[in-house]
Amino acid sequence: MVFVDIAYAVTMPLCLLALLCSTGVIRRNLQAVMAVSNLLLLFHSFFLVRQLIGIVQLMRSLGQQFGISPRTMPMQADVTLVRLLLLILYPLIFLHPKCRSNMLFSLPALGLIYWNNNPSWWNTNDVLFKTLQYLCLLCAAYALLWLLKKLPFQLSAADNRDKRTVS
Repeated sequence: MVFVDIAYAVTMPLCLLALLCSTGVIRRNLQAVMAVSNLLLLFHSFFLVRQLIGIVQLMRSLGQQFGISPRTMPMQADVTLVRLLLLILYPLIFLHPKCRSNMLFSLPALGLIYWNNNPSWWNTNDVLFKTLQYLCLLCAAYALLWLLKKLPFQLSAADNRDKRTVS
């Protein structure tokens, strides 16, 4: 899941530009791809939580090994911690189906990714393998959302059916 944020930072600007220029079926499919990418960003935030828990466990074990009390360890709320918390908490917005395919919610997520990962820091080793891995993950998540009928065009069709049955 390390590569998801960088793949999001590469694919989402292309997807947003294509969304602005497209109409019809292509626009509908691009919104579905955007919703799936935003959902993958949510899984990346779970990965970040797991890494944060590992760092805290490492600090505690090193503190015990060297006889340092957890109360005396310095904890600072700096820009790095705020950035990490934003990267973890902001993708929770994408749990709501309407926000998942909205461009206005994707732009701040894209800004957070670029704020956290400067393109000059990106690890370009095994780019082909990571690209294929991201595409497979994207296809699997798309298939899952399609089967669960949670893609944006499936939600709008379900809303229209509900309105017809109420009338």
